[in-house]
Amino acid sequence: MSDTVTGKPSGKILFGIDYLNVMRFMELPDEKEEYDESKKHVVDAVARLFLLQWDFSVEEIDEANTAFWEKVNSKTLDETIITVVDRIVDFLKGDKEDQERFLVEVAAVAQLDDTFLDSEGFMRDVLQSKFDFRPSEITEFYKKGWYWRIALDYLGERYIEAAKAKQKTNG
Repeated sequence: MSDTVTGKPSGKILFGIDYLNVMRFMELPDEKEEYDESKKHVVDAVARLFLLQWDFSVEEIDEANTAFWEKVNSKTLDETIITVVDRIVDFLKGDKEDQERFLVEVAAVAQLDDTFLDSEGFMRDVLQSKFDFRPSEITEFYKKGWYWRIALDYLGERYIEAAKAKQKTNG
């Protein structure tokens, strides 16, 4: 299988590009905001992991990620994040379950680094409005996102412990 994307990406891959764009947008701090830069790769990995819940294969995730970075490097990424959000909203219209899943994933990513950036608050407010959820529903989605964050932290800690233990026995 070729590593290069040929032709126009499928609608699924285009959704993946937009999905990664939204998740990565939220992790960009404003000029004066404090941010734990060491967690940006963790946040990125979690966003890619969540694409599995959207029935992406590992190859499709890689294709969406490659296409995203090609757009970044060629300066063809959408100029405003609202354009991207509008496409996602349009893609998820009429499916409240998928909208909720997306919002829970946004909430998990927003809370992974223990810092709630202005861009994350902006994304929460825009998505609440565009999907027409009540504030109490958004609060519940963010609570579920927090649970995901706790579970992912636990998984990461256990993985690191196991890797260190293996290194000691092999070292």
